[in-house]
Amino acid sequence: EGVNGIYRYLNAGTHPATFYLNDLSTDACFKSGLDYEIMNDNNLSGNVDVARAYNGNWQMIGCANTAKDNITLMDNSVFTGTKKQELLAEAHFMRAFAYYQLTNIFYRVPLITNGFHDAAANPTLATVEELDNQIERDLLIAVNNLPKTWSTKDGGRPTVGAAYGYLMRLHM
Repeated sequence: EGVNGIYRYLNAGTHPATFYLNDLSTDACFKSGLDYEIMNDNNLSGNVDVARAYNGNWQMIGCANTAKDNITLMDNSVFTGTKKQELLAEAHFMRAFAYYQLTNIFYRVPLITNGFHDAAANPTLATVEELDNQIERDLLIAVNNLPKTWSTKDGGRPTVGAAYGYLMRLHM
């Protein structure tokens, strides 16, 4: 399943890099010369955890875009019940999650919303408004199509509650 591939990069994009980048760069953990101090550009640009967070989130976005594009093209008769909408909602949620992480750490990044993006292209940075709008659109799709709970074998997948939680964080 294409959606399952998105989760492959979840660890690289979030742990422990997200904690380091979100918390250690604040004045609560300030220490002169610390690699994660945002103003310490020389160390920050060469830091492995920063690169891992950046690349892991982009890999999640790429997989989510590819899954979304391919699932959309599939005949509805292949799916039972609301499975197609759930898979698409999951891909939208994971893309929103990755963009949320990227914008929280790097502020402005390119906005790529399809799996057929030319890898050799040189995309420009999107505005904060464009990024926030895309994250919101993705989360609203997730809110309207994700289940309230998953079976035990599908534990860890996003639910409607998680989508509402990230919508709330986006608007804070």
